[in-house]
Amino acid sequence: WTRVTPSVDAVPGSGAGPDVQLRWEVSEDPEFGVVERVGAVTARAAADHTVHVDPFGLRPGTVYHYRFTILDGEHAGRTSRIGRTRTAPADDADVEKLTLAVCSCANFEAGYFSAYSDIARRAYAGEIDVVVHMGDYLYEFASGEYVGKYGLVRPHVPTWEIRTLADYRSRYGHYRRDVELQEAHAAAPWVVTWDDHEIADDSWAGGAKGHDPFHSDWETRRDAAMQAYLEWLPVRGSAPSRGGRIYRTLRYGQLAEVHMLDLRSYRSAPGMLHPAQRTSVDRTIMGAEQFTWLANRLSTAKTRWNLIGTSVMMAPLNLLHVDQAVRSQLAGMVGLDVAGTPVNLDQWDGYAADRDRLL
Repeated sequence: WTRVTPSVDAVPGSGAGPDVQLRWEVSEDPEFGVVERVGAVTARAAADHTVHVDPFGLRPGTVYHYRFTILDGEHAGRTSRIGRTRTAPADDADVEKLTLAVCSCANFEAGYFSAYSDIARRAYAGEIDVVVHMGDYLYEFASGEYVGKYGLVRPHVPTWEIRTLADYRSRYGHYRRDVELQEAHAAAPWVVTWDDHEIADDSWAGGAKGHDPFHSDWETRRDAAMQAYLEWLPVRGSAPSRGGRIYRTLRYGQLAEVHMLDLRSYRSAPGMLHPAQRTSVDRTIMGAEQFTWLANRLSTAKTRWNLIGTSVMMAPLNLLHVDQAVRSQLAGMVGLDVAGTPVNLDQWDGYAADRDRLL
């Protein structure tokens, strides 16, 4: 993956700037003395000048380095920084261990991304094989609307709540200028999925708590957000709204399969506060097709471990016996049901029948 800025006006989300040709190279040698794979690709304004390359035929279980060089235009000859990745082991490989760096919920305005720097250092040291990002890669809120305990540490752009394709692209571009995030992407392969804030707060198949129809219709906003995500993240897949999917299985030899879920595109509307409604068999967080896919993968897997990437908490949030002071604090965070029990309907607790079937 890379993103090119072919002219001063071609900032993320602008739609401006010419298409440019790039040469890409992949090598086991960080100095590129021997190049294993090489090709050309076009960075197009229609894709916000983002580029995805799939260099098939690489050897399994191997560390590779990659770079891009601009072939035409005013920046011809300029070369990107060098990225580093590791291919997965062969399916039948006897793998002793797999080390994942699991992360999520990266709120730019709440603080700095030192965790990403730590991931990069440990990946270069050989301690991390792959980065798994479980969603909320960015946040869609207006500046200052949703910050951490330290207040607004650093503002993001645009300053308003993002709703259009240009808005989402601009926010991704701003995030990707962060040096620590760049380091983590350059150091290791990433496996990603989305949660709600890549689109809008508490999103589901037909809308979101954080979406106001006054500004735009839900389908237009959802499609714009998904398009920008698939442009700016290193992921194969296409938008569910266009007949595609991003839920998938990745295999690491005989040791593990990693099943990455999409828990936003197919889920039922947010549940009601009555326990009987939360446990209704008519409610789903995965959708029928994704559920069948995962159940089949789990029932036929031959690997030692099956890891399920779920972007919201699966374990029940049991808060029946907390004292009143804690209960009042939790009520402001997650809400109360009709019995006065704190409950978070946005996680698997709001879709208990799907969880019971899966378990």
